[in-house]
Amino acid sequence: MLLAINLHIGEYANLTLSLIGLYLSIKDRKKPNYWKALKIYNYKPSWSLWTLLVVIIVNSLILKINILFILLICSLYLYLSNYDKAKKAKTHWRLSVIVGTIHTFKVWPVLFIVGLVSAILLEGYDVQTHVLELKKGNYTNIVYIVITACLFAPITEEIIFRGMLYTLFKRRIGVFWACVGNSVLFSLIHYNILSCVVLFVFSCSLTYIYEKESSLLIPIISHSVFNGLMIMLILL
Repeated sequence: MLLAINLHIGEYANLTLSLIGLYLSIKDRKKPNYWKALKIYNYKPSWSLWTLLVVIIVNSLILKINILFILLICSLYLYLSNYDKAKKAKTHWRLSVIVGTIHTFKVWPVLFIVGLVSAILLEGYDVQTHVLELKKGNYTNIVYIVITACLFAPITEEIIFRGMLYTLFKRRIGVFWACVGNSVLFSLIHYNILSCVVLFVFSCSLTYIYEKESSLLIPIISHSVFNGLMIMLILL
C-alpha cells in the first residue's frame, strides 16, 4: 500500500538536491584522503590580528561605520597584500566554479539530514529575519538579500574566516582545532540557533575543500551557490 506524502514544493526541491548530491558522491568512487588533504599550508599573511581588531573596533565605535563594510575593507587589504601569491594559484577560475558548485551538491545530503534533525529537536525557535523577509515576497527586499547573500557575504566571510582567521588559528593550534574553532565562530555570527549546526557542518566542509584545493575562490563559489539554493528553496 502506497503512502501519500504531502510535501511542499520547496521540500521536493530539497530532496531532489540531496539525491543529486548523493549521486555525485557515489559517482566519485575514489576514496578521498582527508588527512592528506588537511595538510599544513605554510602561509603567513602580512597582517596582525591585533591591528585588525583595533581597526574594526575604532571604526565601528568612533566613526560609526557599518562593521560589515569594515570587514570587507580588511578582506580586500588581505587579498591585495597577497596578490602575487594569488596569481600563482594553479586553479583556473572556470574550474573553481565547477569544483565549488559540485562540492555544494555533494555536501547537500549531509546538510539536509542535519537540518532535518535540528528542525525536529529545536522546534519552536524563531527562523532568521532574512527568511521572514523573503517569505513576504517584497521584490526590493528579495533583490537586496540575493545580492548580499550570493555576492558580498561569500566573498567577505570566506576571506575572513578561511583566509584570515583559519590561517591564523592553524598556525597556533593545528588544522583540526582551527577548523572546529573557526566553524563555531562562523555559525555563531549568523545569530540563529536553528541553522547553527548546519552552518557549522557547512563551514567544516568549506575548510576541507579550501585545504584540499589550496584555493580560496572554490569555497567562495561553494558558499555563494549554497546561499543561492537556500534562497530558492525559501521562495518556492
